[in-house]
Amino acid sequence: MRIMENPFISLLEKVSQTTQKLTQGVSVLNNLDAIEIGTTEKEQVWSCDKVKLYRYQRTTEPLVKTPVVVSYALINRFHMMDLQPDRSLMRKLLDLGLDIYVIDTGYPTRNERYLTMNDYINYYLDEAIDFVRESHGIDKVNLMGICQGGTFSVIYSAIHPEKSKTLLPCHSG
Repeated sequence: MRIMENPFISLLEKVSQTTQKLTQGVSVLNNLDAIEIGTTEKEQVWSCDKVKLYRYQRTTEPLVKTPVVVSYALINRFHMMDLQPDRSLMRKLLDLGLDIYVIDTGYPTRNERYLTMNDYINYYLDEAIDFVRESHGIDKVNLMGICQGGTFSVIYSAIHPEKSKTLLPCHSG
């Protein structure tokens, strides 16, 4: 004879597990300020409206003359590429001898509701790239675009091939 499992006990166990997970989640969310992200040293070198350009502090002498300008998404933050010292794309690129700049568009608000892709690509991105080109005395930069920034970078390189030496779009779909 087979003994049937009480479905209410199984349900109570699942409710208990879910409650524990929610409690842990609330605890993590309450302590988000204690988590440091974006720890790689950088300094703001240019700005226009809310858009800022940061230059990461090199850890070695640059092995490549042409700097890399990183364009990221409007919604996500560029800190996702620099989570912790041991989990940082920016730190790895610096360790490889690259000179890295990243564009921060800030969080869009109602004030930016009339900005178009043209504004972000042919004004902000173009101005930031011109700043880097002039600072280094070069004609072209290496352009890396991540997420929506990948789409921006592809469009920018198509419109301004004279300013883009190499293009690396990442997750630009």
